[in-house]
Amino acid sequence: MWHIAVVGCNELEIEGICSVLRPHAEVFELNSKSLPNLSANHTPDVILLNAELFSSSAVLLNFQIKLQYPDTKVVLLLSQLDEEVEVSSLKASIDGCVIKTQPSQLCKAIEIVNGGGLFYRRAILEKIIRSLSLHNQFSNLNSLSEQEQKILKLVKMGKTNKEIAKDLHISTETVKSHVRKIRLKLGLNNRRQLTY
Repeated sequence: MWHIAVVGCNELEIEGICSVLRPHAEVFELNSKSLPNLSANHTPDVILLNAELFSSSAVLLNFQIKLQYPDTKVVLLLSQLDEEVEVSSLKASIDGCVIKTQPSQLCKAIEIVNGGGLFYRRAILEKIIRSLSLHNQFSNLNSLSEQEQKILKLVKMGKTNKEIAKDLHISTETVKSHVRKIRLKLGLNNRRQLTY
């Protein structure tokens, strides 16, 4: 049986949460001030935080919870889809986000986060993964030599290998070799990707 703490919700919301989780969980209400004083035998498996109440302090509250109760998972309850809140929650190591009006997702979210997973919309996870991938590619730009950076700049301008060779006073073969090295360092498959 799960031990679920609900923080920052009104009575009606708590009743709804209880009705959805009742066969699988013991649900109890907490206020944010009582979180630091939980006894070891009454530590929740998952804390459901009302995002409206804690929009500015959810990250700090999550940090405090994780410091004191490292095994407790935190799920934000959202009133509506909010990409900015979801992305910042994920970056802040909050375990999941659920829309309050989708109670069927609540059980699923608790099961997943309690098992060590994350519960976020696929679009949010994909956005984070893409941004990390772009970050890695841009950080790889620092690994390019000064000459490779010059060549990359000229490739991005649409210049041919012959034009680049003429501009930099090197052979066409040297340009080809540099372009190949640049592609390898940046993890790109073809010259067209270099232009982007």
